[in-house]
Amino acid sequence: MFMKREFCDHIYAENSPLSTHLLFSILDRWGFSRHFHYVPEILAAFFWTVPALFNHFMPYFYVIHLTILLLDRAKRDDDRCSTKYGKYWKMYCNRVPYRVVPGIY
Repeated sequence: MFMKREFCDHIYAENSPLSTHLLFSILDRWGFSRHFHYVPEILAAFFWTVPALFNHFMPYFYVIHLTILLLDRAKRDDDRCSTKYGKYWKMYCNRVPYRVVPGIY
């Protein structure tokens, strides 16, 4: 049942004395989507507001705001990583095609 852990290997700033060896993990939750850790955060916010039922919009403002914020942050993080890591980030994105929700976005 154990799966072999896979990585996208990259040496950042190879010609610099501050070079760093980076590994982008493909297995675990990072193999489902690049920002999978946002899903439980959004779900926790939703379940926090469910006891208010659906009588009014205000309790759900936090969930909607958080969802928009995290989806925008995922987009900005991907853009920044694409600029920083170049072809290695593209290889990682080919292996893990979804940003937040596997199969949707």
